[in-house]
Amino acid sequence: MIKSFAIFILLLGNISFAGELAGTATITDGDTLKIHGEKIRLDGIDAPESAQICLTSINKPYPCGQNATLFLTSITEHKTARCETSVKDRYGRHIATCFADNINLNKAMVLNGHALAYRQYSKRYIKAEETAKAKQAGMWQGNFIAPWQWRKGERLSQNKQPNTNECLIKGNIGNSGKIYHTPASQWYSRTKINEAKGERWFCTEEEALAAGWRAIKK
Repeated sequence: MIKSFAIFILLLGNISFAGELAGTATITDGDTLKIHGEKIRLDGIDAPESAQICLTSINKPYPCGQNATLFLTSITEHKTARCETSVKDRYGRHIATCFADNINLNKAMVLNGHALAYRQYSKRYIKAEETAKAKQAGMWQGNFIAPWQWRKGERLSQNKQPNTNECLIKGNIGNSGKIYHTPASQWYSRTKINEAKGERWFCTEEEALAAGWRAIKK
């Protein structure tokens, strides 16, 4: 009896009873935000990770993870966010449906192609996802890896140059950190890109610098 009670108390410690958090939202990524320091995970959706790269219809790589973060920021800034919470996940984040004015943030992310319906946990946003797919909105404009598969290490390609003549800058990660190589670099032909390690292609040097890479020292 005592053992059973102890287990019940342990389980109870992982439950956060339904409530509401409201205030200015700080956006962490495409499906996570903070209000008053409390971490909140948008329920029923899964957005690409911050470092995730997707491809356009012409196989041009672009930072879909960053795009998701920017979109969520754009629809919440200068507004009061309100989140209806239910439980907390194993990371201590509130699982919630959130609103900014009359915008359902969870639904808006899926409807605009910046997140997928997280069918493993909810069927609520499948219709919104079908609409986004039909309109080729956001990630649906080209090819992408589902975020839950990306977190397991699946990538669109490895050691393969994208099918475009524009994105030729190689973002390499080595002992010296994140270094990018233009076609003019003496090490360009020897540099291989392994997207599983977080390496990537860039279309411009400005894009590489903004993502945290630096030019190789001459």
